[in-house]
Amino acid sequence: MAKRRLKKKVKQRLITLLLDIVMVIALCTAGYSGYKIYASMQEDKESQESYDEIRTAVHEDTVGESMTTVSIDWNYLRSVNEDIAGWIRLDDSVVDYPFVYSPNNKYYLRRLMNGKYNRNGTIFVDYRNQRNFTDRVTVLYGHHMHSGAMFADIEKYKEAGFYETHKVIQIFTPDGKYEMLPAAGYVTTGTSSYIRLTFSDDEDYMGYINKFYEKSLFQSEVTIGPQDRIILISTCSYEVDDGRFALIGKLVPVND
Repeated sequence: MAKRRLKKKVKQRLITLLLDIVMVIALCTAGYSGYKIYASMQEDKESQESYDEIRTAVHEDTVGESMTTVSIDWNYLRSVNEDIAGWIRLDDSVVDYPFVYSPNNKYYLRRLMNGKYNRNGTIFVDYRNQRNFTDRVTVLYGHHMHSGAMFADIEKYKEAGFYETHKVIQIFTPDGKYEMLPAAGYVTTGTSSYIRLTFSDDEDYMGYINKFYEKSLFQSEVTIGPQDRIILISTCSYEVDDGRFALIGKLVPVND
């Protein structure tokens, strides 16, 4: 009888110990999850404040007949980061950011303009491109943040109604101004061949462009010919594994 009571006590203590361990693990997991959420929110706040400071310092909005234009202090931007290549702006959206050019496609994935680590990153030009938009295809990369920041609004071009009210994306550089006229966009994956920078001839180039039109989730009135240059904006899409939303647009110089 005494042995049976002893076994019962030992069993109860083991159960209690096990429950305590499970509770500690659960609390640790909850604490870690809470910390990750807090850290993520702090990074989002830091990113927003960083870009808000830059916006306030480098451009002044003036309302034109059809859209807002900006005046940019390139000297100030260079003082913040010598890799500055331009500014991209889409009216009535969060897209209002500087973009940079660097020797690789990794550095700015998780760094702000000031070089500080932040998962929001900085929009950047593909290192294989020329920084002055002389290539047939120039690629701009930017994150689609769950917070709605960076290129999150670009994926809204999947909706025909969004295109109808956002037919021009403005691009400013130290050497001039451009309009990117959105032409086609679709969802793909990071391992697909949706990015190409070299072509054997005009027919090869137009075949690449036509694939975008065929797969596009919206219908545009923009036509692209062999002589035209395009911008390809690449951002994340969360509806498929390793998803990307790829948007191309005709690049048109703007004469002041």
